[in-house]
Amino acid sequence: MADERRTAEGRAAEGRENEREMEKLHEEVEEKEEEEEEEEEEEEEEEEEEEEEEEEEEEEEEEEEEEEEEEEEEEEEEEEEEEEEEEEEEEEEEEEEEEEEEEEEAITLGTNPVLLTCLV
Repeated sequence: MADERRTAEGRAAEGRENEREMEKLHEEVEEKEEEEEEEEEEEEEEEEEEEEEEEEEEEEEEEEEEEEEEEEEEEEEEEEEEEEEEEEEEEEEEEEEEEEEEEEEAITLGTNPVLLTCLV
């Protein structure tokens, strides 16, 4: 009987030890799962940050391109204005030359109104 009791106690002790080992294994599995979840969350956060950075870079590039286009347009407008001013100056010069030629012709023909009034 004493032997039976010892074997029963031994089996009970063995069962408790197995139970503790199972609990430890279960805890280890839970810890690993938690670690994996944390790693996945960290990876997702990193990916989101990278995507945000890429979007910001794209936005900056687009803004730069828009600014460059605006600058080019402004330069083109300035060039057009300069060309128009040059054309106007040329026209004014031509008109002045024509007026001078007409005055010279009038003087040579003797029909200059200023001279005619002086003569009278």
